[in-house]
Amino acid sequence: MPKYQTSGVYRTSDGRTNLVQSGREPDGEHDRINDHLVQLGIGRPSASVEASNHVEIKVGWRMRQGGVDRVELVVNNELCNGALSCSRLLPYVLGPGQTLVVHDPVRSREFRGKDVR
Repeated sequence: MPKYQTSGVYRTSDGRTNLVQSGREPDGEHDRINDHLVQLGIGRPSASVEASNHVEIKVGWRMRQGGVDRVELVVNNELCNGALSCSRLLPYVLGPGQTLVVHDPVRSREFRGKDVR
């Protein structure tokens, strides 16, 4: 994985390995994630939630969109901290019953989706 950018690798249920990097996506995925968070009352419509660009949030979003129940993700940097951090937002990005296990250089953490209807 590149050291100059936060990156993560996860394997799909069919055995494919996927590399995900932080930053904006050409297809606007980060905007759709941000819109989802705003609809939940997290963030403001006129502002961007920075974590929408983070690897962990993108993988959680892809799980939600694809209906994947469980993924293990290895990232090259520690999870971010703060009020709008990945660790606080992942339960709202993941769907109910979904689990994302994030292995960063310091520790492993498990996140479960909340029912946010």
